[in-house]
Amino acid sequence: MIRKFSVLIFALFLLTSCDQLAKEGGEGETVDEQMPEVEVKEYKVVAPPAGCQLPKTVADLDGGLKKIFYQFNKNNQGSLALFGKEMQLGKKEMVVIVDYMQYKDMDCEEDQSRYGVGVRLFLHIEKANRKIDLNNLPQLAANVQLGRASVRYIFQTIGVTGPKINDILPKSNTNTFDVEGYANVIRAVDQVQSLIRDGIDGVNIAPQAIPTN
Repeated sequence: MIRKFSVLIFALFLLTSCDQLAKEGGEGETVDEQMPEVEVKEYKVVAPPAGCQLPKTVADLDGGLKKIFYQFNKNNQGSLALFGKEMQLGKKEMVVIVDYMQYKDMDCEEDQSRYGVGVRLFLHIEKANRKIDLNNLPQLAANVQLGRASVRYIFQTIGVTGPKINDILPKSNTNTFDVEGYANVIRAVDQVQSLIRDGIDGVNIAPQAIPTN
């Protein structure tokens, strides 16, 4: 009950933000022809050399918790394959991936390899106002609510599976990243992170290689 109330309060906060955005930009403002600026980088997965001790438990992931943003457009869409997605993005399409990871950077060679467990959020942006900060997820959700952006999401766990995890994955008929979608995603992220511990029945931990740039 407390969690549901908290989510309701959070949704109301985002809706208030939507009202403020509407006042600033005017209701029904059309989406700009120019898209938000994308920080284009090429990403890679570095395989550690033989003999490098790979992490096997949460305790081994001593780099801490980290939220990592990756941005893609048609110029670096090839790197999406490293994240398990192969897409042909149109001129005005973008993908933002957000990793919420318990991680460790391996220093077994000159190029660091990274391992982690956590949650990966895929955001497929088909249209958006050029003023939107793609790394500001509440703002992005508020703009979707106002019709200034069109965004769908995919929620995925990395290196953490099991019955307890399956029970808390967000369920949506549309996967629209609006105010409600954002609230559902953040709630699920919090719940999954609370279960990323060693020795929990119904939770399997197997750290995975994480792309870096």
